[in-house]
Amino acid sequence: MIFFRSYFIYISTLCLVLVTMAFKALQTTTDDPVLTGIISKIESFTKENQQEQIFIQTDKTYYSAGDTIWFKGYVRAADSNGPTQLSSILHLSLLQENKQEIQKLRLEITNGLTSGFIALPENAQAGNYTLVAFTRWMRNYPASYSFIKPIPIYNFASDNPGKVAASKPINQLYFFPEGGNLVNGLESKIVLKAVDSLGNLMAITGTLQDNAGNTILNFNSTENGFGSFLFKPEAGKSYTATSKSKNILPVVLPPALASGYVLTANNSNSTTCIVQVQKSGGSLPDKVFLVARSQNKVVFADAQSFSGDATTITWQVSKSNLPEGVVQLTLFAQDGKPYAERLIYVHKQSPLAVVVKPSKNSYNPGEKVDLEVEVKDSNGMGVPANISVSVTDVYAALAPEETYLSYLQLSWQVTDPIQNPMQFFKNISPETKHALDLLLLTEGWRRFSWPEILRGVSTPKQYLPEKDFIFKARATTAEGKPVAATLLNILLMGTGNTYAAFTDPNGDFSVILPDYETTGDAILRFYKGEEALQGIKVTPALESVVNWLPKAASSPLLVNHAVYQQNAYNLYRIQNAYGLLGVGKTNSNLKNQNALYKLGRSGNRSYNMAKYEQFNNMEELFTEVIASVTLKKTKSGLESRLYSGQATKYFANSPLYLIDGKPTFDNQVVLSLPIEQIARVEVFNDAEPLRKFGLMGRDGVIAIYTKSNKLDLQNLSDTVVPFEGLFTNRQFSQPAFKIPKAKEVPAFRPMLYWQADLKTDGNGKVKVNFKNVADITRYKITVEAITQDGLPGVGEGQYEVVKLNK
Repeated sequence: MIFFRSYFIYISTLCLVLVTMAFKALQTTTDDPVLTGIISKIESFTKENQQEQIFIQTDKTYYSAGDTIWFKGYVRAADSNGPTQLSSILHLSLLQENKQEIQKLRLEITNGLTSGFIALPENAQAGNYTLVAFTRWMRNYPASYSFIKPIPIYNFASDNPGKVAASKPINQLYFFPEGGNLVNGLESKIVLKAVDSLGNLMAITGTLQDNAGNTILNFNSTENGFGSFLFKPEAGKSYTATSKSKNILPVVLPPALASGYVLTANNSNSTTCIVQVQKSGGSLPDKVFLVARSQNKVVFADAQSFSGDATTITWQVSKSNLPEGVVQLTLFAQDGKPYAERLIYVHKQSPLAVVVKPSKNSYNPGEKVDLEVEVKDSNGMGVPANISVSVTDVYAALAPEETYLSYLQLSWQVTDPIQNPMQFFKNISPETKHALDLLLLTEGWRRFSWPEILRGVSTPKQYLPEKDFIFKARATTAEGKPVAATLLNILLMGTGNTYAAFTDPNGDFSVILPDYETTGDAILRFYKGEEALQGIKVTPALESVVNWLPKAASSPLLVNHAVYQQNAYNLYRIQNAYGLLGVGKTNSNLKNQNALYKLGRSGNRSYNMAKYEQFNNMEELFTEVIASVTLKKTKSGLESRLYSGQATKYFANSPLYLIDGKPTFDNQVVLSLPIEQIARVEVFNDAEPLRKFGLMGRDGVIAIYTKSNKLDLQNLSDTVVPFEGLFTNRQFSQPAFKIPKAKEVPAFRPMLYWQADLKTDGNGKVKVNFKNVADITRYKITVEAITQDGLPGVGEGQYEVVKLNK
């Protein structure tokens, strides 16, 4: 199957190093009203649609059931690559192929960075999972704006360990005219891309024939899946591409345009990009504009006109002021419409050099590894940076095919997934530069459509940037009517902090809760004047993202490839034998506390039940012992009231009860407690002791402690709602060294060391140390670095573990 893509349909928000518009051509054409209008609309659209860029670095390439995914998140401003100023919370989901979320986390973003882990269940089904990360602001745009990464997961304890068979072994062939369209009578460069049924790039050969059966040319792609040829379509003819490879059907190319522009960019020169535009058709505007954009900013703009019989014009764009990375070239005409577009890559010196120095080339089992990391700028000077360090067994874990460097400079700016993008940043050669140029010729843009930009219409945003956790809910009566214009108090269990809010006419309310590190429940109480309302139903306004999230991403790893299967099987077998599976089964580091306070004897009065004869029930205890409590008959039954000595009257409503630290306002639950289990009662009814309870102490507090502290209490409050806090990370656990006994297999650790948040000193240096296990193997060290202003860098090193010298 052959597809054409119109290159000018979409525009990407490019994410490159900031440059200034220092081109003479731009200075001499800014007075053209069409060009200045285009630039103005681009700037307005960019300002209104500020973009965040997310990259999630994982510790390995694939995982087994019961394994742990360690990750580091980069959340940057797309227009500067500095830390995001929009959002403070990152949402991360791990999806199965049916889009079911098996794990979702909310992480705090600090200075544009975050980190965490996902514990995979031991019974996780094998399949292609998808890791998706996004901010609330990004939900105003399609899901493709989020970070999407395929995560292959194997389970060799199941019947299907992870092999995926293609339902139909049909390969696909794509053709892309440079600039976007074929035009009759104009020669164009055509790039072809061949992929097999599993999405892998493949080598093919074929022929292009016209409708008379004449062979026009032969074409081929190399092992990297790309190829190119020059082609001039003729009016009145159709063309069919036929591949000599199996399982690719012949297809007819769409007809060429009768008139149009063809844009060609020769990017092979290291100092200059030569852009040529051909025109066919007298009705087309003669005046055209070339606009180059980087980081959503115009970095070059110039106007030229076709004069006389000329059908070709040329620009020589100097690269001296262009940034490292992808630059977008767009051709506009005097009518203000875009006609062609092309991506090029500008190669320059890497902004950061990351040097990784193990103290030795080889170590003994159990020996400590001393590692020095140094981060240098392009001038060789050490610079402060935030770094991550991963040490992986080269025989068990594949090298990362994507790093933040390759994602920032390349992957984030194109539409289709790139197989092993790091190949374009290692051992850069004329061959890799040419391959990258062909790849960019096949790429469209996932961001915005030009009509939307040029229309200049402001689009309202449904989702605002998430600076704090905002708790939203709706309060209704038992009959479903809104509880309008009502005061409510909110208490977060586990923190004891309280907050106040008012409901609107629909019963909706919202409040900023800074205590979002805690996961548990929140309890709410509603008031009309001084009277506490009963039977209020609270429904949290939970924003569902399931329909917005993408389907599981495909991955060529999770297929019947021997190397992946064997490595993954060995990983699972040895991890299972040494009990390393499920090292993070539960996120036990999350604070999930429903007990509110450790009060001790801090009330006005304390009553030790051991000093009294056994009471018959709680009503008798309140009536005969606790003088400050009175019981009042109401429609809902008996309710208690506490007497305030300072106010010299009873509080208006029943107090807050804490039963072994668990809150309730329900008198019936309290009065039905098993009296033989009560150990102590604390009463809080004066201002100073009640201060610690905040708003929830306005009617007094009675704390009840049981002998077992394990009562199975149900329905402690009819207004308790779940509260999901931020994920709390924990440190990677290094294995203890153990000398294996005779005939015992040495300990195996595919991920020997992981640290997501290390900082170099002012000279760009930091020292790291960790211990080897007993396995005789070779380890690869990968260090990723990012400076405060967003410059990325990657460094690698290796060492081996050898047998002990006897």
